[in-house]
Amino acid sequence: MKANQKLREAMDSFLARGSTAAEPYARLLLECIRANDVEQVKRLQSHIDIQSVQPNNTYLQNRLLHLYVKCGKTDDALQLFDKMAGKDVFSWNVMLSAYSKMGETGSLRATFNRMPVRDCVSYNTTIAGLVGSECSVDGLSLFVRMQTEGFEPSEYTYVSALNACSQLLDLRLGKQIHGRIVASCLKGNVFCGQVDQARWLFDGLGDKNVVLWNSMISGYLKNGRPEKCLDLFLEMKVAGVKPDLVTVSSVLGANFRSGFIDEATRIFKEIKEKDGVCWTTMIVGYAQNNREEDAWMLFNEMLAENVKPDKYTFSSVVSVCARLASLVHGKVIHCKAIPNGFESDLLVSSALIDMYSKCGETLDARKVFQVMPIRNVVSWNAMITGYAQNGQDQEALELYETLLQEKMKPDNITLVGVLSACSRSGSVELGKKYFSSISELHGMKPTLDHYSCMINLLGRPGRMNEALDLINSLPEKPNYLIWSTLLSVARVNGDIERAETAAKRLSEIDPLETGPYIILSNMYASAGRWEKVALMRSLMKDKKIRKAPAYSWIEIDYKVHKFVSDDRTHSQNEKIYRELHRLMKEIQKAGLSKPQDRVPIRILKNLRVCKDCHMFMKFVSKLLERCIILRDSNLFHHFVDGECSCKDYW
Repeated sequence: MKANQKLREAMDSFLARGSTAAEPYARLLLECIRANDVEQVKRLQSHIDIQSVQPNNTYLQNRLLHLYVKCGKTDDALQLFDKMAGKDVFSWNVMLSAYSKMGETGSLRATFNRMPVRDCVSYNTTIAGLVGSECSVDGLSLFVRMQTEGFEPSEYTYVSALNACSQLLDLRLGKQIHGRIVASCLKGNVFCGQVDQARWLFDGLGDKNVVLWNSMISGYLKNGRPEKCLDLFLEMKVAGVKPDLVTVSSVLGANFRSGFIDEATRIFKEIKEKDGVCWTTMIVGYAQNNREEDAWMLFNEMLAENVKPDKYTFSSVVSVCARLASLVHGKVIHCKAIPNGFESDLLVSSALIDMYSKCGETLDARKVFQVMPIRNVVSWNAMITGYAQNGQDQEALELYETLLQEKMKPDNITLVGVLSACSRSGSVELGKKYFSSISELHGMKPTLDHYSCMINLLGRPGRMNEALDLINSLPEKPNYLIWSTLLSVARVNGDIERAETAAKRLSEIDPLETGPYIILSNMYASAGRWEKVALMRSLMKDKKIRKAPAYSWIEIDYKVHKFVSDDRTHSQNEKIYRELHRLMKEIQKAGLSKPQDRVPIRILKNLRVCKDCHMFMKFVSKLLERCIILRDSNLFHHFVDGECSCKDYW
């Protein structure tokens, strides 16, 4: 009572004082909601309407909506819901809950059908509401639809479905649902990683239907055992059980994970009626196996067949655009995601942030980040890492501080992005502080990725002894990443002795990797130690180690052009080399010409850019007065007017 009295007094004082800003209203409104004080909420809401300072905060409006429904103020809830500009799936679910409790099945159905995006809660609430109002047939119909759209029933769903069977006195259907519940028990073991125990249960069952087979097959796939998945699929066919689309989707995924891409393609082509899950499985499979162009073409076929993509489809295709640095295609997918209601989805939004960042467009990435109604640590990581990779270290660190202020708990990936930003900006002491906070503030154990960032942070400015001390104090055996980081910083400092140590360790871990030999050979050449250069070449020849060919690619007019070193097969080969020679002459004369196009040039490279190419890009950016965005295997380089965003520190 005292708390409510204080709240009323605070309300009286605030309303007497007034305000023209939305933020103070939002804070007080949240306090009223927390106190479950509907009277004060409505009082404040009336004042907000008069002052026209409605806080445009979806989270706050959802809390208010939930309070109205919980307290039986359905009319107030509906009025607020209709005014909400940023409705998310939670907003819709609250209204479903209201209609379900009131038994208003007409409004329940209408609201469910209007939802742009649904989740399991949407289905469970609607099914329970329909069954509770004895609309059992409709409830069971929705139970089936839920699964065809890829949603997994929970124990709440099964309770409603069994109640519907009881109302209809349908014993046969009840037994089928009971079979699904048994299958879900198998999945319980599968999801806990106890796949062998699940198989023991499976083998002990007598008459197994397709649902049980699917549970076991998908269980193997989800536990990283695709070969077992394919073996069981063969057993299923021998047993005379006809597979359905759920089975086929799992088998497609298993083939991709086993590297049988052509087999997956063959199976997919034989499917007469493909559902969205099958299309998405193929697109994801192509994308994960570096068949980006196939993934893109299949996505367009999917749209042509009028199959509606889901959030997994969109996020996968956006990731394909990110790998190709295809900004034009990425923007097309972004535009398609909006009318389909996926722009605000966590998975799709995070993929969009990553795509824009990998195309060098951090401003667009930040716009997506800013309009997200809900953010999780993956969203924050995508934006922080995007800034760090594009050389915007200050922005990355400022965003991390904002994350902490919003009480969001960082994870290991967050701290890798933060430490990378410190490393690239040369902020040694700040990096040390953040590294200590991993265990002291966040209660996490630093990983080798974090130690690698610290070795880079200490080694690049020449503090090699500290970097070596850190390696010697590692809680576990140094891996390839640790030694390659030491080799990299030794190269920067011209420290041949440390480079030799790192290269030796790397050759022990992976004897056929070319990188250590190439870096060491280049360091010997820079130091004039030609006998050592000859030795490196001899070693590579004896061990039959070949340097990986360097290649780059660029998108022009919706087409990706790939270039490989020493390759002259491109259709415009002569024109390209003429232009290259012209540029070389212009650079030598240091003459400047007026730009013809100010659109940034985006180039991707499979290897880390060398010093000569880096210097060449700086000259070209100044010569043509063009921004060149180069993404190599390590970093994003933004060349503008003869300068690079990495500040020659990569």
